[in-house]
Amino acid sequence: MEKQDEHIPGQALSPQKEAPPPSYTAAPNQPPQTTLIIREASQPMPSDYMIFACVVIWLCPGSLICGLVAFFCSMKVKSAYNAGDYDGALAASKQAKLWSIIGVVLGIVDVITGIVVTILMIVLAAAAAATAAASFGDVLGDLNDLNDLNNDLNDNYQLSNWWWT
Repeated sequence: MEKQDEHIPGQALSPQKEAPPPSYTAAPNQPPQTTLIIREASQPMPSDYMIFACVVIWLCPGSLICGLVAFFCSMKVKSAYNAGDYDGALAASKQAKLWSIIGVVLGIVDVITGIVVTILMIVLAAAAAATAAASFGDVLGDLNDLNDLNNDLNDNYQLSNWWWT
């Protein structure tokens, strides 16, 4: 049986021999190795619709989220194309175009809704003003009637005061 090295607490460990560290030496007067990858540009980069997305962001504030999604999709087009993923770049291009179109449609709907609501508010305000004017005329007529009644009562009071004196 072989004797195993046992460590007893409180005792120093016996020094063990370690392997020397590996040495690294560079070859003299040689430039570092570089790899150049040449990719054949068989297909042009798809349109990124970046300008379209920026127009949606700036001119259609009601659809800002759609414009931002289109903007990020348009940024993915260039990165995917540069990474060599033409299919991913094409898919991101289609998404950027789709979100930009959705943003424009929502922006147009937003503008039309704003115009309709504004016209509706103007019409309702005019109707309320006309109703208030008619009601005010009725109130003025009632006040005139009350004023006539008051004048009649004053005349009768003066007559009755004359009678008692």
